[in-house]
Amino acid sequence: MKIGFKNVAIFSFLAGWLSVANVAFAAGNVDKVYDPYVQPLEKEIEYRALGFKYSDPDASLQRHKLGLGYSPIEAWFVEAYLIGEGESSGSLDLEAVEVEAKFQMTEQGEYDSDWGLIFEIEHELDPDFWEIATGILVTKDSGQFTHTGNFKLAIEWGNDIESDVELEAVFQSRFRWSRYFEPGVEYFIDDNERSLGLIIQGNVRSFGAQRNKLFWNLGWFAGLNDETPDQSLRIMFEFEYF
Repeated sequence: MKIGFKNVAIFSFLAGWLSVANVAFAAGNVDKVYDPYVQPLEKEIEYRALGFKYSDPDASLQRHKLGLGYSPIEAWFVEAYLIGEGESSGSLDLEAVEVEAKFQMTEQGEYDSDWGLIFEIEHELDPDFWEIATGILVTKDSGQFTHTGNFKLAIEWGNDIESDVELEAVFQSRFRWSRYFEPGVEYFIDDNERSLGLIIQGNVRSFGAQRNKLFWNLGWFAGLNDETPDQSLRIMFEFEYF
């Protein structure tokens, strides 16, 4: 398997980023931006680390998600997650399990924009409550730029919390410099929090087969109001194979 100079440079950059990052991994309103595309029969292993910290170091938390996904039929992709959470200086505890399903509504390039739907259900263990969410995914190319939006409606209920309905929106614009390196910006907004940040992402193919690829994404975000963490960091890897 040939990795190549560009791939080695990317891996070296990732290693350097991980070694110097001082922001604790955790979950604020920053999470994943979903595109609407599904590759039939694709399998996926995903690791996602989300972090935020406040001016008070004791408030920093960490949240990690490990997922396994599969496309059982055309246009559908299903993924299950284990979610761990804890303080930045402490150990992780299993906090939740989640299942999500993505449906590709239109063929890529069929219309001016590409559309999809997403459905999610999550069970938080402590406190004990459930959340279901559904949303619209849209992506549009403009020259070398790609613009993506996610718009979700989430409902929470359970024994330990009051029932609540929340709206969430995510916007991403990135420049496709090469498949190895795509810089961009992302904006996350919900009923309480606002986060704006810079991202870089890319993918490396030929991991055992031409269609297999490793996707990576790094993002740093600043909070735009008092309810939002001062800083958030996202590190994500997805290995997609057939």
